[in-house]
Amino acid sequence: MKILSFIASMLLAVFTPAATNQMSIPNHTILSGDTLLLPVSLNNESKISAFQCDLFLPTGITLALNEEEDLDVSLNPARVTSSHSITARTQSDGSIRLAAYSTQSKLFKGNEGELFYLNLITDAEVEGEMTIALKNIICSTAAAEEIPVEDTEALITMAKYIPKNDFILADTALLGGTSILFPVVMNNESELSAFQCDLYLPEGITLELNEDEDFDITLNHERATSSHTVSARVQEDGSIRVAAYSS
Repeated sequence: MKILSFIASMLLAVFTPAATNQMSIPNHTILSGDTLLLPVSLNNESKISAFQCDLFLPTGITLALNEEEDLDVSLNPARVTSSHSITARTQSDGSIRLAAYSTQSKLFKGNEGELFYLNLITDAEVEGEMTIALKNIICSTAAAEEIPVEDTEALITMAKYIPKNDFILADTALLGGTSILFPVVMNNESELSAFQCDLYLPEGITLELNEDEDFDITLNHERATSSHTVSARVQEDGSIRVAAYSS
């Protein structure tokens, strides 16, 4: 009976799975030059009160500074106690050592979800796929027992914003033989001072001439200044080249 009991206890020790503890960072897509509050989650089966890890940021992404001019890393109040705090210090290899602990050895609340946040700034001139990594992750219990956790990383895709600038022509119905003052709308996010385009008219529709025998194209005085002028010239392919600029 004692032998069977001994064997059973050995089997229990061999087949009891280790607790699963994992940090994770979600992938993100962001416009170059924008800021990103990036959450880092901890799913822990062990009772953890502290952690330490090294943050590796790619070129083009940096940690913002808070009001005290420290690296801006913050804890999720829903998962920590008032005795918890977090620090961030740049290391000699360029990585950032993050450490969070409780002065009273209190445990993190719950066993899953966002634990802390990285307030990131992106370079407006950088684009492409970037990798953010957390390495050398060590968690700790209230009894100061160290629990190693696997490295984790996330893919940050940065894309430059392209301002939207459009010419808009509205569908119009009119009777044959009549004339119409046809509006061309420009919606522009960029600050523009001039434009050029080629106008293609179907058979049966022509541009009227003004008193100077030039094509009758006018600028909206509410959108142009007194220094703006517009001109129109027929091209070899029959289209009309329209150009507006400010002297």
